[in-house]
Amino acid sequence: MAKILVVDDSPALLELYSFTLNSEGHEVETAKDGVEGLEKIKKFSPDIVLLDILMPNKDGFEVLKELKKDKKTKDISILLLTNVDEQSKVEEGLKLGAMDYIVKFQQTPNQVVEEIRQVLQKKGIK
Repeated sequence: MAKILVVDDSPALLELYSFTLNSEGHEVETAKDGVEGLEKIKKFSPDIVLLDILMPNKDGFEVLKELKKDKKTKDISILLLTNVDEQSKVEEGLKLGAMDYIVKFQQTPNQVVEEIRQVLQKKGIK
């Protein structure tokens, strides 16, 4: 069982991924923006963070930069989950340390869960 944090400003997506991942047996927390996401990361210590890019208060790239600078959070696996489908953004996200860049409208929630399974297997977590 993994600890997963979903950071997105869409209440519907937070609910969808929270339900889907909980039904897989994972412990799931959610955050509605980058500021809340950073707070929850420090308290919850997730194995994986699903991180949107376009959010109020602090965008996903700012959150990613902060996480990778901090020795306590730099090894958390970050999957960018966004609707931004621009090659320059994909490259920026991966360069900043994200494990993967997933475009929401190109994958179903089940496909995203499969991506999460693969990351967890790499980390040795079921």
